[in-house]
Amino acid sequence: MGLSKLIYGKRLSAIISLMLFSASLAILLGQIPPLTQAQAQMDGIELSTPYAYTIPVKIVGNLSVSKVLIINESVVMVVASGPSRDYVALLDVSNPYSDAVVLQLYPLVGRVTSFSTDGWPITRVSVGTDKGEVLLFSVSGGRIYKMLEAVLGADFYVKKTAILRNSSGVHKVVALVSEGPLTTGPCTSCYIYVFSEGSSGVLKIGNRVGNATTSYEGILPQDIAPLTVFDGSSYYYDASMFAIAWVEKGDLITLTFNVTYWVDDTLTPASGALVEVIAYDTEQGLTYRYGLNADDKGVAEIPVPRGLMAQVSVWDIYGRNYNYTYDTSVLPSYVDRVYVTTFTLSAPPITTPASAYYKTPEFLLANLQVLDVSGAPDSYANVGFMNFKILPTASGLSFLKGVNDSEYLITYHDPEDEDLKLVRVNTSLNKTSVTTEYAGAGARLNTALTLHDGRLAVLVLSDGRVKVYSLVEGNNSKSYRLLNTYVAGGEVSKVKIFPGGEAQAIFLETSEGLQLLRLTPYLTPLLRRDLVLNFAEEPHVDSDILSDFSVGVACGGDKLTILKNLNLMIGGEPVSVESFRAGEAVIKVIPPGNESVTEASVTFKYPGGSLTKTPSEDGVVVFNNILPNVTYEITVTHSRPYVNPAETLIKISTFTDTYLEIPLTYKEFTLYLSVIDSVSGDLIAPYSVIVDNKTVIPSTGSRYAEVRVLYGTHVLRVGPAPGYENVYEPFETTLTVLSNQSVDVTLFRKIYLLELRVEDALTTKLIAPVEVEVGGEVQTVDPAVARAYFVLPYGDYTVLVRPLEGYEAIYRPTTINLTLASPTTKVVRIPRNTYTLNLSIRDVTVNILKGRFDVFVNDTKVVSDVAQNASIVLPYGIYVVQVRPTSSYEVVYNPSQPVLVKLTDNMPLNIPVTRKYYNLRVRVQEGETPIKNAEVRFYSLETGNLITVLNTYEEGFVETKLFYSDIRVEVVMPGYFDEIRTITLDRDTELLVYMNPQPLTLFFRYLPIIAVIIIAALAVYGTLKLRAVIYQRLRREETLF
Repeated sequence: MGLSKLIYGKRLSAIISLMLFSASLAILLGQIPPLTQAQAQMDGIELSTPYAYTIPVKIVGNLSVSKVLIINESVVMVVASGPSRDYVALLDVSNPYSDAVVLQLYPLVGRVTSFSTDGWPITRVSVGTDKGEVLLFSVSGGRIYKMLEAVLGADFYVKKTAILRNSSGVHKVVALVSEGPLTTGPCTSCYIYVFSEGSSGVLKIGNRVGNATTSYEGILPQDIAPLTVFDGSSYYYDASMFAIAWVEKGDLITLTFNVTYWVDDTLTPASGALVEVIAYDTEQGLTYRYGLNADDKGVAEIPVPRGLMAQVSVWDIYGRNYNYTYDTSVLPSYVDRVYVTTFTLSAPPITTPASAYYKTPEFLLANLQVLDVSGAPDSYANVGFMNFKILPTASGLSFLKGVNDSEYLITYHDPEDEDLKLVRVNTSLNKTSVTTEYAGAGARLNTALTLHDGRLAVLVLSDGRVKVYSLVEGNNSKSYRLLNTYVAGGEVSKVKIFPGGEAQAIFLETSEGLQLLRLTPYLTPLLRRDLVLNFAEEPHVDSDILSDFSVGVACGGDKLTILKNLNLMIGGEPVSVESFRAGEAVIKVIPPGNESVTEASVTFKYPGGSLTKTPSEDGVVVFNNILPNVTYEITVTHSRPYVNPAETLIKISTFTDTYLEIPLTYKEFTLYLSVIDSVSGDLIAPYSVIVDNKTVIPSTGSRYAEVRVLYGTHVLRVGPAPGYENVYEPFETTLTVLSNQSVDVTLFRKIYLLELRVEDALTTKLIAPVEVEVGGEVQTVDPAVARAYFVLPYGDYTVLVRPLEGYEAIYRPTTINLTLASPTTKVVRIPRNTYTLNLSIRDVTVNILKGRFDVFVNDTKVVSDVAQNASIVLPYGIYVVQVRPTSSYEVVYNPSQPVLVKLTDNMPLNIPVTRKYYNLRVRVQEGETPIKNAEVRFYSLETGNLITVLNTYEEGFVETKLFYSDIRVEVVMPGYFDEIRTITLDRDTELLVYMNPQPLTLFFRYLPIIAVIIIAALAVYGTLKLRAVIYQRLRREETLF
C-alpha cells in the first residue's frame, strides 16, 4: 500500500469536509442502463450442480483490478488501479457470453486501503484510501449509491473501516486512520471517526480533536472491534457495542528518530531496525526498558513519559552500538512530539522483532473500552471497560457474539507471548475464561468468526493456518478447546463463514487463491486445483464469495471466474473446479473456394441473447462458457451474396470442450457429365474434372459425374487424372451455366508408335520369315529386317508372332501382352519348334556297356548320368552331339566322336564309344630270379574269352596293351606250380608273379649237394665207428689186474 509523504516535524492540519447525499441523487456515473434481455434470461440458466465460467474484464483506461467484492449473484464491485489512483467499479457478471459490463465507475483520490461491508446480506459498502477518503455506498438492485463521502486530509491513512447498524437500522461508518506514516509500535497519531449516513457531523476520538464536533479525546486509539453478531442466516456489526483499544495519552511524548546505514556510499533507510529504549528517573527510582522496530522508512516513533531521561540504542549486524540520550523534561508542556536525531550506521542494522526481547511497559498497554455509538455523530455513551488490557500491537482483535450465546468472545494475538487469546466476556464485560495457544514466532491473527450459538470459534492466521476451537463447559465457566488445524497455504486476506445449514464452512482468500473449508466433523478443503489445495485464476489477484456461498468470484489479471452453487458443495466431497468449469466451443469456419474466411461472421445464440464474431485468419472462432444441457445455435454468414449461410446446434451433457467444423458452400448449379471412351466407350482410366483451373473432381472412373458450379461462364476441362496423362487427350469447352445442364464428353485416346523387334529365341537372329499381328493388323517380317511398326491408340494389346506359311517346322507361334502408353519399342522372341533326339550308346570294344555317360550338345551338357539310352528335346537346328563318360567312368571309356545332327524332326541316334587301353607288364620270378619262357595267358572276365598268350623274355617279363576290363592272368611254366592273378585294368599296370617250383624239380636241382652231404655223413660215421673200436682195444691193454 502506498503511504502519504511525510515531512517530519511539520504538522499538517486535518481538513475534514463532509458531503452527504440522498440515495435518490447519488448514482455514481450517468444514466444506468437496465440489464439486457439476454442478461435477464441468463438467470434462467441454472444448473443443479456447481458450475463455473470465466469472462474478460476490460475497464476504460486500461485499469487493472486489484480487489473484488461480490455484491450479489450478478454484480461484483472491484477496485481498479490506475497509474496514480484507484477507482471503484461495479461490474455486471451475469452473462457468461460477454465481457463484464461496467455499470458504474467512481474515481478516488488515492489508493484503496480498506474495504468493508455491513455484514450479510450486503446493503452497504465502505471504502477507505491512503489519502484520507472514506466513502459509504448503498447497494440496491445490483446498483451502488454513494451515501457518504468524507475527506479527512491528505496525510490521513485509513487503516480500517467498519459499517455498524443501530437498533433503528441506521448505518454508521467508523474509520480508524493514521496521521502520517504507519508505525510498528504503539500508534501516537491514530484517530477514530464515526459518521452516520443519515445526518451530518462526525464523532472524533483521539488525542486532541477539539470541540468543533462531538469528541472523545485524551486517548491514543490503537484498534477498533465492533461487535459482530451472528445468527442462523446473517451477521451484522452492532453500533451499541463498539470496542476500541486505546493507550492512555496522559503525559506521554513522542520522540522521533531516523535510522539509516551506508550501502555503497549511499545512505539507506534502516527498515525494521531494532531500537531499544531505557526511560529512567534516578531520583524517583523509575526505569522502563522496552523496544520497538523502525518502520519501512527507517523512522522510529518512541512514546516516553514526560520528565524521564530516554536512552535510545540501535545496533548494526557487527554488534556495534549507537545510542543517544534525550532529556524529555526540557520540552515545553505544549510540545508532545519532537524529532531528535538520525542514527547513521556503518553496516545494516539488527532487525530482530522487538517483541522477542522486550516487554511492553504498563503505561503503553491498551485498554479495551466499549462504546455505544448508536447516536453518533451527535452523541455516544460509555458501555464500560473490560477488566484486562492488551498490547497495542496485538493483531486480529475481534469482538464476537452468537445471537444465542450468553457471552461475548474477544480474540487477538499477543506478539510478545506469541499466543492466541480467546477471552470469554460476560455482559458486565468481565472475562470469565481465557484460552491460550502458542502460535509461533512471527504469527499474526487475521480474523476470527463464530456461530450463532458460539459453540465453535474459528481463528484464521495470516500465514494460512485455520484453527477451530470447540466451546466446552467448565466448573464455573465455558472455555475453548482446539478441535482442528488446517494450513490453507499463502497469506490469508479475507475470511467469511457460511451461516446456514447443519454443515459449517468458511471461505478463505489467500495469496495462492481461494478455498472452501468444511469445519465439521473435521477441516476439509472442498475446492481443489489438480494437486494444489486452492483455486486461483492466474495471475491471482483476489477472490470473494457471497456469505450464503451461492456465488463466488476469482480474479486473475484481466478475467473473472464466476463460481455458482458453491453452497451445494458444503455437505459433499472435495472436487476440482476444473470438473465443473464451463468448456469452450471451438468453431472452425471453412469457406468455399478461395473466399476469405475473415469475411464470414459467426453468430452465437444463447438463451436470451447472441453475439457475433469474425473468424481468425485460420477460420477459428472460440465461444467460451458452454454449459451442459443448454442448447446453443450457431449461424455462419458470408459477405459474398453467392455464399450460402450455415446453421448448426450445440448441446453437451458434461463440462467439456467441443470442436465443430462448419463448411460454407456456394450457391451452385449441377453439371451432369456423361463421359465415354473414344475407342471402347467404357473408360479405361480415371479422369479429373477441372472448372476454371480449379480441380473439382481429382479422379474418378465413373462414366457419369456431377459438378456443382456457380452461376456464370466457366471453362470445363475433362482430362486424364494425375498419373494417367498418357491415356487421354483432354477435353475442354466453355459453358455458360444458367441452370442445371447435361454435358457429353468424349475422351480420345492418345496415339503412339509401336516398334516390334522380332528375335529368334535361340540365337536372336531369325532364320525364317514370320508374321506379326497387333490389333487385327498383320505384317510380314523378313529375317534381314526383323522389325515391324504399328501406329495405335493407348491401350492393352496382344502381339501375335507366328511363322510364315511353309516354315511351320521351324517356329511355333508366340504372344506377348503390353500396354501402349507411350512410344514403345518391344522385343518379341519367337521360339523354335522342339524335337526329340533318341540316343543309344554302344560299347564297340567288347559290346558290353559298362558305365555312365553325360550327353553334350554343342559342347553343353544337356543330360547327365545316362546308362545307355536317353531322349533329348531340342529346338529345330543343327547340333554337334557327343557323349562323355562321367567322372567315375573316365578310366573306362573314351569320349565319343562328335556327331553332327540336323534336327528337323524326331529321330534316333546311335553313338559308339570305345574303351580305354592301358599298358600291362607281367614280371615272372622265382624269388629274385626271372623265369624265362614262362607262358602268360590273358582272359577277359567280362566275356570269358582268352585275349592273348605271351612268353616271358630273357628278363622274365612280358608286356602288352589291353582295354579296360577285369583281367585274369594265368602264368604256366613246366616244373612250377601254375599262378593265377585277377586284376582290374584301369591304368598302366605292372604285375609281379612269383612261381613256386615243384618238389621233383627241387630234388634234381639240389641232387649233387645232397650226394656230398651223404658222403660227408658216411665219412663222419665211419670215423666215429673206428674210434670206438680203437678205444675198446686200448682199454683192454691198460688193465693191471
